[in-house]
Amino acid sequence: MSYTNENKSYTERVQCPYCREVIKAPNQPDVTFLCPNCGRELITYDKEGEVPQNIKKWNWGAFFLTWIWGVMNGVYWPLITIPFGFLFVVTDSLFIVDFLWCVISIGMGIALGINGNKWAWKAKYWRSTADFLRVQRKWTIAALWVVAIGFIITVICTLFFDFSNLH
Repeated sequence: MSYTNENKSYTERVQCPYCREVIKAPNQPDVTFLCPNCGRELITYDKEGEVPQNIKKWNWGAFFLTWIWGVMNGVYWPLITIPFGFLFVVTDSLFIVDFLWCVISIGMGIALGINGNKWAWKAKYWRSTADFLRVQRKWTIAALWVVAIGFIITVICTLFFDFSNLH
């Protein structure tokens, strides 16, 4: 197998996903080269170009874990819900704050569910589409665990605790 370390212009700086060192990489897509630090094989891809077809699908991890998923996948705009969540907790049932928080959270979950894969693909360097899909599958499993545990806790609290005297 031949590598293209020679005779290529190395103008783009990327982080090697194996050793985490910042290295120079060919600034053209579909070029196989070796990391100069760890010697692992890397492949470049066009971040600005078309997103691979097999990752254009719904992302349950992004839908349920919004800002946590976003931060870990290089998509930072979902952090805007944190101030609304804080206001939701601090304000004593102000309808407008509760309503805004719900609308923003649900809207963001839907936007991330639909576009999360595309945004995450462009935000970080991924070894391959298979690696990307493996990571996103782990996020889906984590999200489903969080939802299941939340549901179980809600059922237990509803069955075993008397909430009638809270007000």
